[in-house]
Amino acid sequence: MYRKLYFIFTMAFIIVSTCIGVGILGLPLQTGQAGFVPSIVGLILCWFLMGSTAWIMVYRLVVSREIITDMAKVYEKDLGKWAKYLNSAGYILTFYGLIVAHLCGAVSIIIHLIPFLHSIPHITTIVNIIYFVLVTAVILYGMETVRKCNTFFISGLLCIFLLLIILIVPYTKEVNLQHTNWANFPLQLPILITSLGFQVVIPAICKHAIELNVKRLHVFYILIIGIVIIFIINFAWLFAVIGTLPLTSPDQISIVGAYNEGQPATVPIAKMLHSNAITFLALFFSFFVVTTSYFGLGMGFLNYMRDLTSKYIKGSIYTDASITFIIPLIVSILYPDLFITILNFVGGFGVIVAFGMLPALLGIKQNNSKSLKILGWFSLLLSLIIFSIQFYVMFLR
Repeated sequence: MYRKLYFIFTMAFIIVSTCIGVGILGLPLQTGQAGFVPSIVGLILCWFLMGSTAWIMVYRLVVSREIITDMAKVYEKDLGKWAKYLNSAGYILTFYGLIVAHLCGAVSIIIHLIPFLHSIPHITTIVNIIYFVLVTAVILYGMETVRKCNTFFISGLLCIFLLLIILIVPYTKEVNLQHTNWANFPLQLPILITSLGFQVVIPAICKHAIELNVKRLHVFYILIIGIVIIFIINFAWLFAVIGTLPLTSPDQISIVGAYNEGQPATVPIAKMLHSNAITFLALFFSFFVVTTSYFGLGMGFLNYMRDLTSKYIKGSIYTDASITFIIPLIVSILYPDLFITILNFVGGFGVIVAFGMLPALLGIKQNNSKSLKILGWFSLLLSLIIFSIQFYVMFLR
């Protein structure tokens, strides 16, 4: 019994660690402009959407007992080649966009963590290149190195997050939580989708469970526990940040000010509270989040691009790394303030296609389950709405 529970919870924490990523740092700054209540309504809606599509993916993989780690093969088999190519486009857009967001976020955090860096010319480019070389080198050394480094960063991340919430909550003000602007409600949905995009690990979890002959029901327990914890973490984070930061302020230490500067939420929190302990924890929390997430994201994208290009390009690990990382590095150097913008772009296009629309179509195709068909139609409708909102914001507004 103990071993079963241990397996279920440790696998659920993989889902959780995937979501405590760079998206959570920008989340309150986008949703906070709509207000706390609209933020929670949006969180519930997007959480249900992403939970539904993950449920469809788990059902499709576990019931068939197929050992598959590449969902493109499933989409090609069930929906056709067009779905395979659309999935690949969604993955590439998502991965490239998130790596850019990680590098932009890391530079902003490091510069605010070490104040004297502000006086150095071209410091954003210098910090960007140094950080990129160090963290990417860890990835190139292989999975074992990533595993050891990631264990250290995840342990620090979880401890700091709990301490940070405990310290910030006493500073929350009712007046900040009362602000509502439902006109901004639709604009928060893409970044919410980005912060809840954990489906990338679902195939690996299902594969591992099938190999160990784990009961189907236990795999669904893993998903339920994981998404419930994710909801609690996001709810606590939104409450703490939106309740503490004013919407606007003359000194720009506010939700709108940080959003316009393209900063992670922890930067204005650290400035506003004038507490050395909170400043230290807030900025180091950001650093742990970005670095931990970058390790997993970078390793996954490197392997994905290697598989994708292996038929056309035969090269070394450095060739694969160049294809994977050089473009995001150049974009982050040229546009260092893209942190929030790129999170919205990734959520509205890449994540919603790969983890919203395509799993929804899988659900619609399941003729042996009426409930999955309903989930599929609901997920597809909501995915199309979010995609349309982001298209309007990016190209028509």
